[in-house]
Amino acid sequence: MYLAFGPLGGEGISVRKWLAMLVVFLAVALAGSAFAKMPGDEISVSAAAAFAVWLWAMALIAGGVAFAA
Repeated sequence: MYLAFGPLGGEGISVRKWLAMLVVFLAVALAGSAFAKMPGDEISVSAAAAFAVWLWAMALIAGGVAFAA
């Protein structure tokens, strides 16, 4: 139940979360440019970054609510 007190610690979890967001950003940016078949289908790098930031914020909010409960 208390994952942050396990062998990884809070720092390991934090680093892995940032790496996961980087992977999400790269995957969305690459997929948005590689699989754009029609005009207007492409996903810009700024939109991919905004999605990764939004996903990070949702994870942060969910973690805060879970910690408070």
